[in-house]
Amino acid sequence: MNTKEKQELLERYMQMPEEELSEMLTINENEYENGIYQLLLEAAKSRGLGTEKKEIIDKASSLQQKAKEKIASELLTPKQKIIFTIFPGLAFWYSIFAPKEWKQRQREANRCQWVGLRNYFVLGLVCGIFLLFTLNENQITPEDKANLIFTCIWVTLGIIGISVYLHFQNKKQNKKPITKQSSGR
Repeated sequence: MNTKEKQELLERYMQMPEEELSEMLTINENEYENGIYQLLLEAAKSRGLGTEKKEIIDKASSLQQKAKEKIASELLTPKQKIIFTIFPGLAFWYSIFAPKEWKQRQREANRCQWVGLRNYFVLGLVCGIFLLFTLNENQITPEDKANLIFTCIWVTLGIIGISVYLHFQNKKQNKKPITKQSSGR
């Protein structure tokens, strides 16, 4: 590699976002072509990440860890929450295929899924009750009416069960550990 190419690469590394640079620094030096890793170290030194190779790599590793923690703590967007509530099946697939680091997003998608499912049960219950009161004796047999009542009871129990589950999930998420600052000492 000639000096012009090295200079271009160095300039590119200098303008690169810090997270990307730190990610490249955490990769083994042997994975790069001759001289590339040294250019990365020079770019890191000029950005103030350290003066020695060990110090730079440690700082780059800590920056990588902070970036991963930031991604893990990100929340769903309001549009995603609405979509996952309206279409609970999408939330199910999202929580299955989302990366493992996205635990907070998976929990929110799961919550939206249960809220959406509860809403559909409520809608079904309202429709069932409407049918019970609007259909007269000529349009429905007593056996069908009993089946409809039985179904409404099961849907009501499902709504109650989902509501209890969501209540305890909210309680669980809102619990905060007692620290010296929060206990008033």
